[in-house]
Formats: sequence, C-alpha cells, structure tokens
Amino acid sequence: MEKLWYGGNFGLGFTGGNQSSQFNLGIYPMVGYKIIPWFSVGPRLGFEYNYYKGPV
Repeated sequence: MEKLWYGGNFGLGFTGGNQSSQFNLGIYPMVGYKIIPWFSVGPRLGFEYNYYKGPV
C-alpha cells in the first residue's frame, strides 16, 4: 500500500459581460502506483460542468 498515492486538481471560473455569462467547474481526481522512486503510472479522470447564459 505504500506504493499507492492519491492527488488531484480542481478548476473554477466565471466570466460575464454584454448580456452573457459563463460558469465553469472542474474536478480531476487521480491515483498512481509508484514503480520505482522517480516513476509512477496511473489514471486521471476529469469531470467538468459548463453553463452558458446569453443570446444565441
């Protein structure tokens, strides 16, 4: 179990102006397995939510 590690990142953003606005939210969890002290492998998933309000 000491060779497993966990981490991740997140993002948050908002922009607006001239009758439009946009909201973004992202979460990116990851897990890795340390093969040797300086080399790891593993997946990273990404979940994003985007909302746009304005004229088409």
